[in-house]
Amino acid sequence: MINDMPNDVQNTNTSLFADDSSLFKAGRNINWLQAEIQKYLDALQLWCKQWEFKVSTEKTVAVLFTQSKIRPAIKLEIGGSQIKIEKSAAIEDGIGKHIPN
Repeated sequence: MINDMPNDVQNTNTSLFADDSSLFKAGRNINWLQAEIQKYLDALQLWCKQWEFKVSTEKTVAVLFTQSKIRPAIKLEIGGSQIKIEKSAAIEDGIGKHIPN
């Protein structure tokens, strides 16, 4: 069932492992990226509601990878809960991989 997650948002990539997922998108315009990611999150929320899944917003983070020294403020949410914006992310796989920005 997890493989049926929304894929109707063009050029938004997902990576799935068991019941965990990652979403990623590349581009040069931060406002456009934020809007595209938010579209996917909105579609994901509808899919979760349909299948009675709940996103663990406490564990959900967004990371903006950029070469810019100025970090623009971004805001993303799912199900009315704001997603934490971090400077790096850890992948929980028993090894504790860390992805810095």
